[in-house]
Amino acid sequence: MSKSTKFIFMHTKCQGVAALWFLVCFLMLAIPDAGVSQQAPDLRHIDSITLQLYNLGKWTELADEGSNAIKNGLDYYYLRMRVGIAFYETKNYRKAIPHFQKALALNPMSKITSEYLYFSYLSGGRPYDARITEPLLGEESRKKNKISKPSFIEEVYVEGGPAFAGNQNLNNRGKQHGKQKQDSIYSASYYYNNIYYGFAGIKLRLLPALSIYQGYGYLTAPVSETIIYLNTPVEDFNYTTVQHEYYANMKINLPGRIFVIPAFHKLWIDFATRTDRYDPAINSLVFDTVYAKEEMYAASLSLKKDFSIFAVEVSGTYGDFGHAVQKQLGVSALTFPFGNLDFYTNTGITRMWNDDDDEWIFYQMAGTSLGKNVWFEAEITYGQLRDYTEKNAFVMYNSPEDINYKVEGTLIFDISPKVEFMFKYRYLQRVNTYLTYTNIEEFTFEYSKYPYHTLIGGLKWKL
Repeated sequence: MSKSTKFIFMHTKCQGVAALWFLVCFLMLAIPDAGVSQQAPDLRHIDSITLQLYNLGKWTELADEGSNAIKNGLDYYYLRMRVGIAFYETKNYRKAIPHFQKALALNPMSKITSEYLYFSYLSGGRPYDARITEPLLGEESRKKNKISKPSFIEEVYVEGGPAFAGNQNLNNRGKQHGKQKQDSIYSASYYYNNIYYGFAGIKLRLLPALSIYQGYGYLTAPVSETIIYLNTPVEDFNYTTVQHEYYANMKINLPGRIFVIPAFHKLWIDFATRTDRYDPAINSLVFDTVYAKEEMYAASLSLKKDFSIFAVEVSGTYGDFGHAVQKQLGVSALTFPFGNLDFYTNTGITRMWNDDDDEWIFYQMAGTSLGKNVWFEAEITYGQLRDYTEKNAFVMYNSPEDINYKVEGTLIFDISPKVEFMFKYRYLQRVNTYLTYTNIEEFTFEYSKYPYHTLIGGLKWKL
């Protein structure tokens, strides 16, 4: 072989090696990770196996298989529907929701998808999202599921009941102390009798994602004041406080599963009080009755974000209670461990402060289904609750006494799809104050903890 022929052969060989190397590099660029490519799910295989599991009703296996395929890159309408239905059939409605949402985005005209999504919202504790989905349901779906068309008046609600002290001996405590303390020249105590409360509210549906709730409340609170002067009881002073209240909130459902809830609560209070003064002309106390009016209010704003099986809410409140201006900032987490209303919890912590003091308040609620259409909720709120507001300022604890903690139990009955009955028992540990003067300059306060009970019944009509 001549030198020139040998050079041409070597040159040709090098060109072949370079071409082969270029081809390998091109394939590596086109398929950067052969291992990942081999693990990627096969569309035909996944479609076949998920359809088979769907037809067999093996919902847990279908949910696992389909979820893994979606995580690995497969995503199409029928796969989302099968996975969503698998979670729906196992009553994990909260996990079914994102799959039906995606399926509806892939096929916006699907009525069956809208129907599944609507009932997943309802059964997963997201009624406001269900309300937004209502317009997507067709007439046939409405008739089949007995879903009425949206009404401007969405709900009407009434509640009411008594509240009373659990220790009747407090009424005679001033007399008992007066007999025991021979060195006292003056003592005074208050006893709060049975309270009667009533409230009526209406919720208006302005837009699918916007509603406003307004209500009026009325409360009467009899009070007795016992005074002992120089170990001689003075005639008790009895008066009844009358309270009128107005409450309103607005719920705005924003994209991204975010709720904005501004609220306002105003109280108008008419009451009487007794003032006393020493009259040297008669060497005795003289009493005058003073009639007064007082206004209180609280304004709150909360932001709530829904996630898969839980929701987080951040809220702030500004309240003027007459004797003090209170501010609150709290955060809470509502959880649905099983993705449904069979069991759910709400845990929260709130900081409440004014110019002189601040308090930390802890809240815990747990709810469970007791059977078809019956639920029970138990909750405890621990901390100094005087001048505290809760539930978007719907409840204002404007008690004249300190409150150490609160325990509640609530039974909820769905009498029909449109009528709900609620019965609530509330226990407060309140602190009664007894004032004693040993002379005209020195005085002491004594405190007694006692139970205070509230019974509330309520009816809600969903129009």
